Amino acid sequence: FVAAAEAILVGERFGLDPGVMIDVMNASSGRSFNTENLMKQQVISRQFASGFALGLLAKDVKIASDLAGAIDVEAPLSQLVTDLIGEARDHVGAERDHTQAFTVWEKRGMRSAAE
Repeated sequence: FVAAAEAILVGERFGLDPGVMIDVMNASSGRSFNTENLMKQQVISRQFASGFALGLLAKDVKIASDLAGAIDVEAPLSQLVTDLIGEARDHVGAERDHTQAFTVWEKRGMRSAAE
């Protein structure tokens, strides 16, 4: 979800149509559950109603990141995603739909969560 959101934000800033971008991703190796089921239907449409809470996603990615740390596996992407999702949760609320994280990243241009 984070990678697809970032691609949409970058492409849109460059002047590309987000819907066309998703169509291209879905016709290529970029296709995923998120591009097929969430990006157009929930994010681009501004519905933000997939049914999965942002707080639950934040919990899940933190568990994965913490596990990597506990077994001494370097997982910088997991940590970054944990930070990005956690920041979004803190801004819009844990009970909000996880797709609403996009609005937080959109407002700040998807800069690093550490900034």
